[in-house]
Amino acid sequence: MRLIPAMVPFFLFIALFAFSGRAEGSASASAAKDIPEGCLWGIFMENTPIRIAPINRFDAAANKKSGSVMFYIDWQKIFPLEDCQAIVDYGAIPHVTWEPWIKKDGKDIIYLDNIINGQYDEYIRTFAKRGKRLGTSYFLRMGHEMDGNWYPWSGAQNDKDPKKYIRAWRHVYDLFREVGADNAIWVWCVMDTEVPWTQWNTYSNYYPGDNYVDWVSIDGYNWGTAEKWSRWNPFEKIFAKRYKQLTEKYPGKPIMIGEFASGDAGGDKEQWIKDAFVALRQKFPRVKAIVWFNIKKECDWRLHGKNDILKAFSEAISDPYFKSDPVYFSKLLKGFRLPEGVSTELRPVPQAEYARPVIEVIKAAAPVTADGNLSEWEGVAPVVINDKRNVIMGQDIWKGPDDISAEVYLMWDETNLYVAAKVKDDKPFINDKRGDAIWNGDSFEIAFSLDPKADPDRMAFDAADYQIGFGTGNRKEVIPQRWSWQLKNRVEGVQSAVYKPEGAQGAGGGYVVEAVVPWKSFSQDFVPAPGMKVSFNAALNDSDTKDRHTQMVLSGDERFYEEPCQWGFVVFMERGQ
Repeated sequence: MRLIPAMVPFFLFIALFAFSGRAEGSASASAAKDIPEGCLWGIFMENTPIRIAPINRFDAAANKKSGSVMFYIDWQKIFPLEDCQAIVDYGAIPHVTWEPWIKKDGKDIIYLDNIINGQYDEYIRTFAKRGKRLGTSYFLRMGHEMDGNWYPWSGAQNDKDPKKYIRAWRHVYDLFREVGADNAIWVWCVMDTEVPWTQWNTYSNYYPGDNYVDWVSIDGYNWGTAEKWSRWNPFEKIFAKRYKQLTEKYPGKPIMIGEFASGDAGGDKEQWIKDAFVALRQKFPRVKAIVWFNIKKECDWRLHGKNDILKAFSEAISDPYFKSDPVYFSKLLKGFRLPEGVSTELRPVPQAEYARPVIEVIKAAAPVTADGNLSEWEGVAPVVINDKRNVIMGQDIWKGPDDISAEVYLMWDETNLYVAAKVKDDKPFINDKRGDAIWNGDSFEIAFSLDPKADPDRMAFDAADYQIGFGTGNRKEVIPQRWSWQLKNRVEGVQSAVYKPEGAQGAGGGYVVEAVVPWKSFSQDFVPAPGMKVSFNAALNDSDTKDRHTQMVLSGDERFYEEPCQWGFVVFMERGQ
């Protein structure tokens, strides 16, 4: 899913004249006796590397296990075998949304002609072979939303020629068959409405053919009043027209809703959720799998957080029509099977599988000065971020600790939190961003809570949660930057500095961050004390050209900047304790 200004006129039209007819299934839709009743429940929460713990925590809170887990990968990455295996071991079917997308210096470099002419054949064969090693089937949703105009594989960005999309799809499919990778379940996915809405861009013009497609799919969202062009739309209004078209045009194909969600603005999200699941059961019988887009992006699409949204969802999904067991649908999933002993029942993931870091932080003997001289930190044991398990973005290009890694030092007193980071970076000081964009280049971040009683499993920031970033600048026109995303300013009371290490020669050598963070810059009431435990996390962002390409997180979880349940903890200790 992606929103760009070119969508606005079309969606304004849709908002005023959206199809409002019923989505009753035809006789063929209520169909065939060999198609099982019900609908497989699935979720998207994060990209690779997949962390089962947050998914399990969400499932437990909703009292419904996810039967499929979806994520996105582009064409810079190999098939995510380990991630898919983790999903299978959780008792769910992997759903790989495979985007023919590579950017170089901020520009797209893959278009459909590049795929058709064989430029990526070796990559595709390697991807297919690794997928075959999974040993069971998986959803492969390649080049979704091609009837929109925002992706480089769309018709709009490929000479307005849907036939190129068909040729590219068939070319990739044939390469999978060539290497015997027949366990991919090919999901062809369109939008609920075309953008632009013109004859040449009609959704069906992109269909590769029955022999090349296993499932057909629709993406759609209720934007509410989040945008000037949008309005509140119920689930049925969003999906009814396209559902009717797919059931009539492709009667032999099961249907998936590959992405759906509702924002908060402009209506009652709790009621929207309840109505959506009733409509799915009563009026969309050919829909055999659904995936909720459960992140905060253009809107807060999540099913958790404020109000009673999670409660409404839990009640709606409790209907036994919505299944957690992909094996139940094995006839539609190329005989999907689970390893022996793997359960599809909801169960807690053992704590050992997702232990969160706990850091003992000693009290400072004297106030620290943010001057880049780390002599005040003698005797303080660092927290190390240097393992592949910390890499949550750019796993396939991370070359090891000399590429990007850090030793993080922490101390405290009743007035301040003291932070230092010795960062290894083979190409440091590549960050020309300012303000809230400093994450998109070489930078160091910390996230912390000032509430020792906060729920450690909270899935959204509360009023006592904060995140601060320290950008390196570029040693030219952009000086080192600092930003708090919650306070929406640079936090004037904080003292910070970014230095090149003493003795570092040439372009490498990394950098040193040192900061003095007054507690009162964030709370007038918070006073730390020995033995107090609060949530904490840290992250590194790395750029070697212009924008961030690698991120490392202390806790190893991707959504640390939104979900404190993924953080670790610090415990304040007396010196010598």
